[in-house]
Order: sequence, then structure tokens, then C-alpha cells
Amino acid sequence: MILTSLVFFGVWSSITNLKGWAAESQLPEKYKIHWIIVEEPGKMTGGGGGIFIIVSDMKKSNSKEINIYVKDNTKEPRLYKIPYSREMHKESKEIIKGLKKGKRYYGTSGEKGKKGMDSRHKISPKFYNMPAPKLPSKSDI
Repeated sequence: MILTSLVFFGVWSSITNLKGWAAESQLPEKYKIHWIIVEEPGKMTGGGGGIFIIVSDMKKSNSKEINIYVKDNTKEPRLYKIPYSREMHKESKEIIKGLKKGKRYYGTSGEKGKKGMDSRHKISPKFYNMPAPKLPSKSDI
């Protein structure tokens, strides 16, 4: 019975990422932002809050003519959790307003050594407007 219990807890803890919960691992190096959900820290509940970001991992295009970042088809959109901070909350609200208007955004891992990070996130994320793709001229085709 003890062995069964140990196996159960071992399997349970190893499939955390398969349960649909937010990944608390580091965000990809470059990613497209689909949506952001802000959960403020609760004074009554004592919860620490967090910022949940739904992203698709991006990788650099191999084509020299088209200088864009493309979606990595091997990875579906994924939910990540980053620690709550007022600065990230304000920035997230602006991104949400833009997403509602149809704007597109991407994020990067950011810069090392910024405030508001914890042991899970060694790099603070940065968000940017997604540039329009640079398509090849018709004469090159």
C-alpha cells in the first residue's frame, strides 16, 4: 500500500504540465501573445496573485528574403504564469486593450537583473508591438 501511494504521488507530480495548469517555467525566448489574464494578490485570501500569459513559441524564419518570426508548429499555445507586479499589471492592461482592438504583440525573455523576478523567472519579460512582415518584392519571384 505504501508503494502504491509513492507511485501515485510520483506520477501526480510528474504530470503537472499535462493537467492544463499554467506552466511556472520560464517563458520562451520569443513568443506571440494571444491573451493575458491578471490576478491581483488577495488581501483577504492571502493569495500571491500572478499574471497568466497565453503564448505561442516563435522561432526565426530560415528564409533570408522574409525577415519575420513564424509560429513553431511543434508547440501549441501554452499558458504561463509570471509573478505579479504593479508594473507588469499596468503593461498587461495596455496589451489587453490593444488585443481587443486587433493589434498583435510579441514578447521576449527580457533583460537579466530586473526587479519583480523570483527564482522561477531569471529574466523579466518584455512586450512589443508585432511589426508587419517584410515580404519579398514581386521582381524577386
